[in-house]
Amino acid sequence: MSLGWDHLVVTTSSQCLIYSTSNWNTPLIFDLKGLTTSAILLAKKLFLIVDSVQGLSVYSYEGRMICSPKYSGIRTDSLNVNNIAVSSDTLVLVDSRDSRAYHVFDVNTGRELTDKPLYHSQELMLVALDQYGNTNERCLGFVDKNNDLFLIQIRHSNPLTKLKKLGGMVTTLMWHDTTNMLSAYKMAGLLCGITPEQCILTQNFYHKAKSLKMLVSLVRTLRS
Repeated sequence: MSLGWDHLVVTTSSQCLIYSTSNWNTPLIFDLKGLTTSAILLAKKLFLIVDSVQGLSVYSYEGRMICSPKYSGIRTDSLNVNNIAVSSDTLVLVDSRDSRAYHVFDVNTGRELTDKPLYHSQELMLVALDQYGNTNERCLGFVDKNNDLFLIQIRHSNPLTKLKKLGGMVTTLMWHDTTNMLSAYKMAGLLCGITPEQCILTQNFYHKAKSLKMLVSLVRTLRS
């Protein structure tokens, strides 16, 4: 099950139940083909389910299937909440065969947005899409095998030119629901909140964002 965006989505071996927080008594119910659900992710206008038969499917909160994105060689048994990221317009899947590669889809059509997957120098361990703002400015945050945190403007015509490293020693990240704020858990347990899209637009702001390292040092000093 998964809770968010004023909805609770629950799956059984044969059905999906969509509860609205405004009405817990009468969920919307539709049938599922897969016996086992391995992941449920929610966005503002839609959600996705990964199951053992259908694979990956995207639905509206009215129970309508929107798309079932695929790429050559996909292994849905390897998909989980860490290597999938979804927003109301964009879907990112880390490649099943090579976790340095990631695929970007338009979630309303199921069409892959690039002719070939994007590549990073290290394996991707965690991916997350921002949920707020213009579709063309959609940002993906990801943590790689070295625990470095990166940000990329994923729907840019040449996205790899819009890639910035925000910091190191990061273990997890999360976007705010209603504004472009990214929180990252790093080092001695500091939760850092920043407005990362500005790091792509202006180099000066990027250097200011890196000053978070100074804040980390200060917090560690105060704790000692």
